[in-house]
Amino acid sequence: MKQYKRIGDWLIDCGLINEDQLYQAIDAQQGTGIRLGEMVVQMGFVTEDAITAGLAEQYDLGIVENPLKLRPQKEALRLISPTFALARLVLPCKLDPQRLECVVADPIDFSTTDELTRLVSRRIDLILAHPTELYTAIIKHYKFPLRVVQGGAPAAKPLATDPQSDRRELLMVLENSVPETSFWQKIGGGR
Repeated sequence: MKQYKRIGDWLIDCGLINEDQLYQAIDAQQGTGIRLGEMVVQMGFVTEDAITAGLAEQYDLGIVENPLKLRPQKEALRLISPTFALARLVLPCKLDPQRLECVVADPIDFSTTDELTRLVSRRIDLILAHPTELYTAIIKHYKFPLRVVQGGAPAAKPLATDPQSDRRELLMVLENSVPETSFWQKIGGGR
């Protein structure tokens, strides 16, 4: 069994950041609710690739290189609302009677995995993806509307402008709302 290391320690051990950068990120993180990995990316010390690789190594999870190329099952997508998926950065992909395979950006977001387990009454299997790519894939697969630019043509970018701040706004809305009912509960098949 691998010994768990905090993401900051892992980044230092791999030579991706130094101790001064770690302390800068910890100071900047205080009171923001932003996870350390996200903060070091925002500060330009490391890339999302490095954080995703670190999390995959720590938790022995696979990485989806390009979540835009995934073909999620329609049944899996119907289990989770688009708002929940976008706010929590979770893309349900494969469904069978015992499990739901989801692509996530944060494997230790236990409130999300607990809520998913409750909603779908199945084991949740996780695969990692870079947060920005996953955000874009969720928008694509749930068919969120695109922003219209001058001349009426759709823009390449969705309505969202900054994946992380838009996601935080959605999370605030979700935290103040009533828990949603899963697709299976709506049709009477839930437990």
